[in-house]
Amino acid sequence: MIENEEISWNQDQKIEKMKRDAVEMEAISLEVMRQLDRQTGQMKNISHKVNDINGNLDESNSLLNGMRRRVDRNKKIMILFAIIVIVAFLGYLMYKIILKHN
Repeated sequence: MIENEEISWNQDQKIEKMKRDAVEMEAISLEVMRQLDRQTGQMKNISHKVNDINGNLDESNSLLNGMRRRVDRNKKIMILFAIIVIVAFLGYLMYKIILKHN
């Protein structure tokens, strides 16, 4: 009889330990779920920031392309102006040379 009571008491102790372990595992699981939820929110924020950065980079690329086109246009205008000045100078020299010979 004492042996049966001892076995019963040991089984009760094991059941109580399993209950405590189950409560502890539940608490740990809830904390893990909270952390995952928080990290999910962080990942969403990071994703939004990356999308914003990509948008800013696209806009910057458009601005740089426009600036590059204006620089190219300005170079062409300067080259044309330099050619006009050189032709005008050569024309002036030719005019002076012709006047001296006449």
